This record gives sequence, C-alpha cells and structure tokens, in this order.
Amino acid sequence: MAKNTKKNDPMARLTWDDLTDWAGEKIVSRGESYQKSGNVRDLARTPDKGLVAWVRGTETYATQVEFEDGELFAYCTCPYWDTCKHAVAVVLEYLTRLKRNTDIPKASADDPRLEMLDNWEGGGADDDGEDDDLPDNMKAKLAAFLNQYDKDELVELLTGFLLRYPEVLIELKNKIDIKDGKTDKIIAELRYEIGEESEWSDYEDDFSDIPDYDRIKRRMEMLLEQGYADELLELGMQLLKSGSEVVEMMDDEGEICEKIIPCMEVVVKALPCSSLSEVEKMLWVVDAEQADEYDLCPDIGSFWETDHTPEDWELLADRLTARLKKMKPVKGDNGFSRSYRRDGLTSRIIEALNKAGKADAALELCKKEAELTLSYERLVSHFMEKKQWAEAEEWIFKGIKATREEMPGIAGNLRDSLMKIREQEGNQASITAFQADDFFKSPSLRTYKNLQEASEKAGVWSEVRPFARSYLETGKSPGKGWPLPAPEVDMKERGYGQTFPDFDTLIGMAMNEKRPDDVIRWYDQSRSSKKHMGWRGYDDDAIAEAVAEKYPDRAIDIWKKAAEAHIAQVNTGAYQSAAKYLRKIRETLVSQKREEEWTSYLTNIRETHRRKRKLLQILDRLEKRRIMDGL
Repeated sequence: MAKNTKKNDPMARLTWDDLTDWAGEKIVSRGESYQKSGNVRDLARTPDKGLVAWVRGTETYATQVEFEDGELFAYCTCPYWDTCKHAVAVVLEYLTRLKRNTDIPKASADDPRLEMLDNWEGGGADDDGEDDDLPDNMKAKLAAFLNQYDKDELVELLTGFLLRYPEVLIELKNKIDIKDGKTDKIIAELRYEIGEESEWSDYEDDFSDIPDYDRIKRRMEMLLEQGYADELLELGMQLLKSGSEVVEMMDDEGEICEKIIPCMEVVVKALPCSSLSEVEKMLWVVDAEQADEYDLCPDIGSFWETDHTPEDWELLADRLTARLKKMKPVKGDNGFSRSYRRDGLTSRIIEALNKAGKADAALELCKKEAELTLSYERLVSHFMEKKQWAEAEEWIFKGIKATREEMPGIAGNLRDSLMKIREQEGNQASITAFQADDFFKSPSLRTYKNLQEASEKAGVWSEVRPFARSYLETGKSPGKGWPLPAPEVDMKERGYGQTFPDFDTLIGMAMNEKRPDDVIRWYDQSRSSKKHMGWRGYDDDAIAEAVAEKYPDRAIDIWKKAAEAHIAQVNTGAYQSAAKYLRKIRETLVSQKREEEWTSYLTNIRETHRRKRKLLQILDRLEKRRIMDGL
C-alpha cells in the first residue's frame, strides 16, 4: 500500500481555483457530483506517481491523472479523452482519501487500465483499422496462463467465469445459437431490444438505465460475420429511428450518440454484402439519410462517392419520383410551406437526373419545386454555380416577392445571393445600400459594423457615420445629404417595439470601440430611462468588464449587485453564478491593493448568510483555501 503524506504531496495544495482553471466550472461541478456519488472505484497510484481509477459513467471508464510542475493532466477512455468530469472526480476522490489518511494501493506496471489508456491514445485500432481488444503483450500473458491448463480444467475455468459474468455468458450463447442455426432467435431478440429503446424516458443521471448499445453492436457483428447482411440492413433502419428518439429524450452530452454510431458502422459494412440490387442499395441509403436526424450514421454519405452507372441513377430517379408524387406539400396559413423532407428527396432526384444525363429534366423539377415549396435558394444556387447571373437574378426577385412576408429567412438568403452577384459586378454602392437597409431596420452592433465595413469600401463612411449615430440616438431616418441609393429590394418594415435612444447598440458600439466614458454615459441613461424597460441586449457583467480599468468602483458596484441578486435566489446554481462575480470583485480589489476591503466585504456576506451552508462552501473556494480544507 502507498501511504499518503499530506505534508509532501503537491496535490494537497490544490485549490478550487486551480481545479476550475483546469477544467472549468461546469465540469468541476459535475465531477464533484460524480465523486460524491461514489462513482470512483479502485483508485491507485501509478508507477510515475500519478493516479488511475475506474469511473462509472455511461459506462465504466479508465481515467488517469498526473500532476507535474504544478499542472494537472488527464487521460480518459470516455469520448472526451482528456480533461473531463471523470478526471475531476478522480482528483477529488484522491484528496478525500488524503484528508482521511486512507492508504492507496500502487498500480502495477501492467495494470489493465494503463494498457487500455495506452491503446486508446493510439486510436484504439491497428493499422488495418480493425479494433484490437487487447494489447499484444496482454495476449501473450493470457496465452501463457491458459496453456497451463488441460481441456477439462479450461472448461471448468470458463464455466466459472460465465457464471460470474452474465454478459459473457449471453455472448457465448449467441455464438452457440448461430452455430446451431438459430439466428432467427437472435434477430428477434435484437428487434425487440432495438424497438424497446425508445421507451426509456426516466433517464437523468442513472447510468444503469442507458440502453446497452455495446451488446447490440456485438450481436450485429456476429450476424455480419455469418453473412446476415439483409437482416442487418433492416435492423439498422429500425435502430436509426428508435435511436433518434432516445437521443432526443436523453442525450444531454452526446454520449449516447457515441454508442449508437459504432452500431451503425457495422450496418453500413453490411450494405455491399447484401443481396440488394444497386438501385435498392441506393434507396436504402436515401431512407437512412432521411431517418438520421442526429448524424448517427456519419459515414453513409461516402456511399454516393462510389461508382454508379447512369442507368442506376435513372432508375433511382424514377423510383424517387414515384415517391414524390405521393407526397403533398404541407399547407400553411398562406400557401405552401417548405417541407424539409420533401426538399431532401427532390435534391436527391435532381442529382440522380443530372448523373443520368437528364439535366433539362433536373432543371425543370428544380423550377417547379421552387414555386411549389419555396425552395428558391436551391434553384438560385444552380444558376450561380453555372455563372448564369441573369437567370439567378430573375429567380432571386421572384423568390423574394414570394417569401418576403411569410418566410423572411428565405428572402434574406436570396437577398444575400443578390449581394454576391453585385460583388461579382463590383457594385459597392448597391452592396452598401443593402447593409444600410439592414442597419436602419434592425439596428445592432453587428449591422452597424457591417455598414461601416461596406461604407469604407465604398469611400462614403465619413458621410454615413453621422446619420447612423444620429439614428441610434433619435430614431430619425436619414434625410438630405444621404450618400447612398435606395436598396434594390425592400425586405421588411422596421423591427417591432424599437425605442430610441437605442441604448443596446450605443453601449455595444462604445464597448467595441473601447470608449468607457460613453459606456458609462449610455448605461446610466438606460437605467433611468422609462423607455428602456425589460430585457436588455447586453449584460451588466460585460458593462463592468468594459469599464473596470478606468472606473473600478463602478465595475465593483455592478458586480456586487449581480452577486447579491444571485445569492437571494437561494439555490446552489445561483450561488455558483454569484461566485463568478465575487471572484471578479476580489481580483479587482486585490489588483488595487485593497485586500482589507475585500476581506471585509466577504466577511459581511458570510455573516449575513451564515445559515446558507452551500453558499459558505462556495465562499471557501473564493478565499483560495485548499480543497482538502473543506473536505
């Protein structure tokens, strides 16, 4: 056993600030929850004085932490690989045991977790791309060990393992069923298991309720090895649909996606081995793409890069066109609305027609669908790729007229395409007029900067700038002396509920141009103005950051109000948010050698809220106390 020595252990000096700087507040909070839930198992010291442990998450991960020259490093077999909540949990578990003087065993040089991490770091695959479950040296050791036993002893040994590890027993049973020709049973079980996944609805942090996609993958691999490619394609389509439901309901961090993707990789390998005709394979991929809402089958697109004959493309176009005729665009309140599923289908038909040598038919379909489903962008893109500018411009104006009222997003994208055409022509005055129209109808820092950039290129910024600033202060549109032409298309009326002065944009401009005096001026006016009620487009923290160097007391006052407002909410999440502002107050006061003022302020908060235990724990972290002191 390795005896912990608090006095000489450099990790004993770690503070919460150190941990937060390393991993971030969100990850530290989750790691702390993991450690308190007892998810860290079999903690051990590595030969180079680091730490290694099993950490239970979506599955059980091997996690290693090292501390060198005052800096933390981590490696984990979870999808995030390095600095993660599992690593934070290992650090906290170690410090907890250090505080309790608990012995920690030494990990051997051939500890399987270290070998897993070494293999993981190398990508977890051999040069041929196939997974190698065990490193070669471990295989050699296992072979030497097993060779000591005769057949009867090996049967007894294996039987004992099967009784202890039900999952291994199930996998072996599946192999026996396949050998005995009972694949229908395995396929039926897979259908049931995959179909059942969408019923999981109570998932929060109870990882025992996560669907066992590893088992699904292993069974799929067995079927692929035995040549059941057609059945796998059917199962894969079912998994795409049910898996999308699971991801939508449960997958906060992408970990479930990471489990489903390898299953679908097995399914994709079955596609070229199946008995489907080439066109049927193409149709299967189309269906998979339409069912895949969460990129669970990321490699499926490579199928289209393989060679297909013009005849195959023509047959695909015919089959998909038959489907299209059965689909009806969804009616909205004012005409036909877009159907993304329909657009995806027609895009594939258009591609198929083009590759079948029927470009005219593809263009006619593109035009028809543009007016039917408002998919003008696709048609305009076609003409622009062909450098057919006049045709593109004609359909841009048609599209804007059709979509301006009910689909302003489409109209805006079409107008952007018109701007690109004007860029091709070198018509900077027209481009600048578009940007001015954007600014006056939707004033913001973004539209102001776009207007500035375009005006500078047109050489008229000195004339435009006074009108823009006057508009933000008064709301009056430009009059005599405005140097730009009217925009070619009028997109929409002025935004609803605009009030002037436009404090949000004025403050944003002052912050962007590093004018703290104007930041304070407009901020103070906005606070006292009756016209400026409710939500603001900037946050007080950003204001404080912008003025802290020149007006530290104003910044501190803003941060104090924000911190105290969060503390008043009486919940741990709000306390953690308050800590962010308190930390900035501390840093500002310390930088001005006003440590006593900080100490007095923090003491007052402690006294006022002495019954809020969670808050006091968070305040301990602000005082740069060691993590161990609060354990």
